[in-house]
Amino acid sequence: MKLAGGILSLGLGGALIWWAAWTGGAAGPQRLLDGEDSCSRKPCFHYVRTATYSCAGQSHTVKEYRHDSTGLQFVLLPGGSLQKPAGDNQPITSVTVEPFLVAKTEVQQRVWTSVMGGNPARHKGESLPVDSVSWVQAQAFCRKTKLSLPTELEWEYACRGGTTGLYFWGERVDPEYCWLEVNADELTRPVATRRPNAFGLHDMIGIVYEWCDSWFHSEGMSYTHEGDRPRSGEKPLRVLRGGCAASPGCCAFSSSRSGNWPAKTTPYDGFRPIARLAAAQLIGEERHE
Repeated sequence: MKLAGGILSLGLGGALIWWAAWTGGAAGPQRLLDGEDSCSRKPCFHYVRTATYSCAGQSHTVKEYRHDSTGLQFVLLPGGSLQKPAGDNQPITSVTVEPFLVAKTEVQQRVWTSVMGGNPARHKGESLPVDSVSWVQAQAFCRKTKLSLPTELEWEYACRGGTTGLYFWGERVDPEYCWLEVNADELTRPVATRRPNAFGLHDMIGIVYEWCDSWFHSEGMSYTHEGDRPRSGEKPLRVLRGGCAASPGCCAFSSSRSGNWPAKTTPYDGFRPIARLAAAQLIGEERHE
């Protein structure tokens, strides 16, 4: 397991307002906008609500949407930046992250089955995240639903929620926020039963690893997706982030990284899809401020 640090910087602030736990329910759209017919070409998201979440001194107000074809709840993340650590004779630089939609939870088995028609998971349960899924299989799901896997940069931005510590909640393992070896007994657990991060995302750390679209580079995270490809002398592995129910806390930091062959999997490999705004149709609320 390789570790790479990153510090997230957002120009967003605000006082603690309230903490809302997502229950998985989704209200219908509040209003419709022109262009709904384009849902045949782009993934359609109906506005559900605006909510404020707080964690580890960060507080963000975000818009939440329901993805039509899967029923998954998504959060529209504001744009921001991730600081790239300084290298040899290189200053620290900030890498811009554009706004994007990300699922509030990992894909559950009921969602996988409704889309793909089978259930590869070793740990069975409709509300459990699907596991034993390869990168190739996760990509097949995304193609069918017009969604995408996040780049490694997007994943860490979403995980941190504006924080800079070892975990998105602080410096020590806290079972209120994660299912790891210390409290999960190596069994996957229902999604959204732990507290969310400051973006309102559940289980960014623990339960199952999450596939990213990026190639795994041994020296650390790639801060660009342009031209990302396996490098000379490296195995062509895809990135997994977030740790799992069998991970010790020291292997599940916000910056912890691992990789696997694209066509291979373990009983703890799952995923969380995203949608980029240019490829999405938002209905019922403005796209972003």
